Amino acid sequence: MDKKVFVVGGDIHYASFLNFKYQLIDNPKEADIVIFTGGADVHPMIYGCKEVARCGTYLERDIREKEIFESLTDKQLVIGICRGLN
Repeated sequence: MDKKVFVVGGDIHYASFLNFKYQLIDNPKEADIVIFTGGADVHPMIYGCKEVARCGTYLERDIREKEIFESLTDKQLVIGICRGLN
């Protein structure tokens, strides 16, 4: 049986490292595996701090991805790449 994979942000190339059969899907709640991808820094506001000038952030993305993360269950495997580890 193929695993159902959701790539947050839609860049399907982030799933290319998987070495088993998988199906890319459009709904994180139906996924067996959810991959959070790289990119800009996570906005410090997300974790209760002030933004500093050297941060390159995208707050709208962070809010959207935080909502996705909080909607997941403990039965789903979550993989974070680069900024996705935060």
